[in-house]
Amino acid sequence: MALEIVRVEDRRQRAAFIDLPHRLYADCPAYVPRLRVQQEWQFSRKNPWFAHGEETSWLARRNGREVGRVSWFLHRGHVAHAGRREAFFGFLDAADDAEAVRALLGAVESRARAEGCEAVLGPIEFSTNDTCGLLTDGFELPPAVMMPWNPAWLPPLVEANGYTPAMRLDAWEIPSRPTVVDALAAPLRERLSARGITLRSIDYARFDEEVAGLYPLYERIFGDNWGFMPLSRAEFEEQARDLRRVSIPELAIIAEDRGERIGYAVALFDANRVFASFRRGRLLPFNFLKLRRIQKVGRIRVLNLGVVPRYRRLGLDLLMYAEIADVGRRHGVSTAEASYVMGNNRPMRQALERMGAYVSKRYAIYRRGL
Repeated sequence: MALEIVRVEDRRQRAAFIDLPHRLYADCPAYVPRLRVQQEWQFSRKNPWFAHGEETSWLARRNGREVGRVSWFLHRGHVAHAGRREAFFGFLDAADDAEAVRALLGAVESRARAEGCEAVLGPIEFSTNDTCGLLTDGFELPPAVMMPWNPAWLPPLVEANGYTPAMRLDAWEIPSRPTVVDALAAPLRERLSARGITLRSIDYARFDEEVAGLYPLYERIFGDNWGFMPLSRAEFEEQARDLRRVSIPELAIIAEDRGERIGYAVALFDANRVFASFRRGRLLPFNFLKLRRIQKVGRIRVLNLGVVPRYRRLGLDLLMYAEIADVGRRHGVSTAEASYVMGNNRPMRQALERMGAYVSKRYAIYRRGL
């Protein structure tokens, strides 16, 4: 049957775009639907990302039936920061159909060439601050909240079109009670406290003020990372509000040196353990009632953890993990995932190994030069 590539231009097509993975992966036990309302907001012009970015999406159809989807993104902030004109592909989902994947990636590449781009990277959905990466190992495990999942057939189909891994991303499984952390945390906390370095939880009563104070740290901490993409203040604040819905103040840790913010860590309850039962990712009519269960799922994801360069190698990363572990135990958390950790982040990987953590899932961001 002839393959057709259709640009997404209206609400009906966007609905089909959002719904497609639910049908393609309905028989995959590890698949967890993303919240529909969140995806609708992401693609709406209410998303502050569109102040500096462009997006185009396509559907692949055979005989009128959707068999694949993809989006193209151009992030002008990334172009300015990296000094390279690169485009991204994201939201790539497809049946085990080599022709469809080739045509979808071809649409992205054509759009990128028309915009004068030198390469295409992906999957990156809007930016590396959002969901990104293609799962390459661990297909039998469900994704943690805000993490991607794809079937095993997709990476070979992407690689067959000239894409090669540019960066490996790992998810680390952290034991429920890492003994090395328990042994080191108390003396480390005492030693740092003597220097005036302390930890505290974010104050939700002053949430906007707290977030505004953390925003300048974001680029100081993560700006040298591979694939770093700047966030506008509006984006940073919007993401903070989103994360607040699946976290508690005690899981947002701020490190300070005599009152000056020098690092932070954020962990979330793994809301995917609740979302897994949401048919097609819909909250209505009754799924919203299940949201109250999120803080009882017994699992967390450590999303962000970083310290400004001057204060690195003092053990603050381990101490923040210890604080999160203590909070988790008090809330009945039995397992945790740290993700993403880049393949070239040796200090973080070493810290996780010392805690007895191990890699449970592997992802890759691919690149193809144009």
